[in-house]
Amino acid sequence: MLGLRPAHPQARPGKRFRFAAAQSPLGESLFRRHGLPTDDYDSNLAIVDGVTFTKLDSFIAAMSALGWPWRATKALPILPRPLRDWLYDNGVKSQILAKSRDG
Repeated sequence: MLGLRPAHPQARPGKRFRFAAAQSPLGESLFRRHGLPTDDYDSNLAIVDGVTFTKLDSFIAAMSALGWPWRATKALPILPRPLRDWLYDNGVKSQILAKSRDG
């Protein structure tokens, strides 16, 4: 199972965010409820005010809640979804996996 660490000091459990590993019972339940596969985790999931976000959009949703300068990520949705998904698959996701292996 991948380790779970907040990406930002303000993203501590009990503050603005709650975290669950995708492979945990709660994580699997949330993935199933939102129509995501539970046998191949190729994305993360953020739920903000009942709206589901995956891939780079989940990163944008979480970072925009942290205030400036992170709020600037709200401009990223002007990029077409295929480009955002490519950026996630080839950038953000690989960084997350590398950090989970190193730490």
